[in-house]
Amino acid sequence: MTIDQIIDVLKTRTRQVPSRNQLGNILSKNPEFVVFDTQRKRGMTVSYDVAVWSHLNWNPENETVLNYREEE
Repeated sequence: MTIDQIIDVLKTRTRQVPSRNQLGNILSKNPEFVVFDTQRKRGMTVSYDVAVWSHLNWNPENETVLNYREEE
């Protein structure tokens, strides 16, 4: 999922859309999102890992989040 797609999902569930800096903190605490992969990035002097996030109900075929209802 791209950042914009993740923000679109969060827009449907919250009143305030998080900034991109707040997004990692929100994703790590939200059980609907999981770290799908990590990418190694290299700068001029340092290298670091970047998390690739995915929604639990992500459908990669048509790039949408499948709707579901939680049972009560």
